[in-house]
Amino acid sequence: MSVLILGCGQLGYAVGTALVAMGMAVHGVRRTPMAEPSPFPIHATNVGHSEDLAALAGRVPSRIDTIIVSAYPALRHDQPDPLPACLTACGRLWSRARLIYTSSTQIYADAAGAWVDEYGAYAGNDPAHAFLSAEQRVLERPEGLVLRLGQIVSRGRLLQMRSRVASPSVTVPGDPDRWLNYIHEYDIVDVMRIACHDDRLRGCYNLVHPSPIRVRDWLLTIAAVHDMHIAVHGSDGSMPNRRIDARRIRAACPSIGWHDLRGTPCLP
Repeated sequence: MSVLILGCGQLGYAVGTALVAMGMAVHGVRRTPMAEPSPFPIHATNVGHSEDLAALAGRVPSRIDTIIVSAYPALRHDQPDPLPACLTACGRLWSRARLIYTSSTQIYADAAGAWVDEYGAYAGNDPAHAFLSAEQRVLERPEGLVLRLGQIVSRGRLLQMRSRVASPSVTVPGDPDRWLNYIHEYDIVDVMRIACHDDRLRGCYNLVHPSPIRVRDWLLTIAAVHDMHIAVHGSDGSMPNRRIDARRIRAACPSIGWHDLRGTPCLP
């Protein structure tokens, strides 16, 4: 099986490495070259340019079975986001490939702390519009899969967030006791493994840990990883507060371990 990953940042690289270990032929794409050796070829290409994407088609296998798009929309007001056009072009260049897109739970409107499933109301801001536009391109294909991710966590990401807890007093926008919906990188990788083998997993799914936490507890966990002690305070202004319901993906992927912030599996 041949897989093309558009967007080889931390997540795309982790997914590609896991798929190579399963014996798949993986090619990755990112804007800049990788600084370190990779277990699979990574091409430095701007997929937002149609001519660069067409040139890429000549450097990867002619048959691509799955395209995983792990790229964040370009939210610039002076020009349109190139991601929807990129997804449309991918469908044209690799007409038999399945599209999998990592979207975001940022699309949902505030729910005052209530649970929100895949049919919840959408926010009216630019990030929501950009993600939904990309999702539409993917879901136009019968086998398309959209995974709406929460805050991605991993051991490496917690270590990289030392600056967030550098001060003994940390202030966050809005209420620090609002809900944070997160998903561990391990579980995203496991769902991708399943999706690459089983195209019956299609449509749109929320992909978050079954038990959301408070923003305050998230920051306290980061501080504990760095052996720091902090106090967390809120500030004026409102921030969306919702608990994301991910029962559909748990039912579709019952073998997933659902890892907590520190990477410990905790089967529900």
